[in-house]
Amino acid sequence: MATFPFVKLSGELQLLILGECDPVTAGKLLDLNPLLQGLYIRYPDRVFRAILSNVPEPAAALARVSLDFLTLADENFDAIPIMNFLRRYSLFEWCLLQPSPLDLVGDPLGVLSTMVDLFVEVDEAARAIGECWAAGVETFLNPYMQPEPAALSDTEHVRIACSLWVVQVYYQMRVQCAPYPPEISHDFSHAFLKGLEPWQVEQGRCIDRFVRAYCYEWTGSLHHIANVRPSLLQQLSGSKYLSRFRSMFEENTAAQKFVPHFSRAAGNVQRSHNNIHLDSNALGNPACDSKISVITERLKNYAWTLYEVQVQESQTHLNPDYERQMFWNLGFLFWDAERRISTHSQGSDSPVLANTLYAQFLHK
Repeated sequence: MATFPFVKLSGELQLLILGECDPVTAGKLLDLNPLLQGLYIRYPDRVFRAILSNVPEPAAALARVSLDFLTLADENFDAIPIMNFLRRYSLFEWCLLQPSPLDLVGDPLGVLSTMVDLFVEVDEAARAIGECWAAGVETFLNPYMQPEPAALSDTEHVRIACSLWVVQVYYQMRVQCAPYPPEISHDFSHAFLKGLEPWQVEQGRCIDRFVRAYCYEWTGSLHHIANVRPSLLQQLSGSKYLSRFRSMFEENTAAQKFVPHFSRAAGNVQRSHNNIHLDSNALGNPACDSKISVITERLKNYAWTLYEVQVQESQTHLNPDYERQMFWNLGFLFWDAERRISTHSQGSDSPVLANTLYAQFLHK
């Protein structure tokens, strides 16, 4: 079979094509072409920025933060500058204000390789977690039916992936601040969370609870999923994302002692503002007209509106904490409208159905 003669193109064209690739594809091209590696090393910053620009926001901005904390030595970070940054700017502005890791690390190929590994880890974890949630809901609704493997839509996948990035970056930053006095905890949580929209915070809590349940507690829907689709949890057992999560704590005693869960930190900040959910304006989040904020808004789904109504309205017959459990454990905040309609979780009787769903969840 004839193949595209990529290696016969001029070096300039090869670099242009490389700059149009996502990180994983770019990594594969570089692995197969030593000549292209040499060209990339000559113009690393320009090509690196071009490759990262092909990643949907806000994942690209979050990936840059995570990459910096993995590739740069600890002495490049200090709790006070991190806190000052978070107080003044949005988390998504990190890459606009911080020097590129390529300027600080003399290994451009190594930096790109680390970024590729990060994207692979997050994408695989997003797919596995999404399939777990989908299987859980299907079996709650149809207990006698063996669920088929779920195919996540692009937007569902991106929602889950972005929340995985948010949670990972929170722990990377917070662990870096762990050796400092415990009283920094609330200040850090407040500064970090103010850059997120309320629905992003709740999506992050959903991911955090799932990851912690899998790594340490085995609570929520995991027992049921293990019975009906054990292969899904086998996929998770090999997740490098989850392994990285564990290692951040197992290798750092200060982190074990001083770093609060993302979910707990968000809950503490919410309670301090006497609000069931975070109001980004009340927290001082500056108005932002950037491309990141526009694209990020598209990742908010209808379930967030339902969540706000059911949790906040005093006349609802559902207990807020009870209701949250259903949203957190079944992944409702990540679903497209089509999936919610197929499971009948949309409409005027949604509170009643939510009650029924969670009652089934509790008895599984």
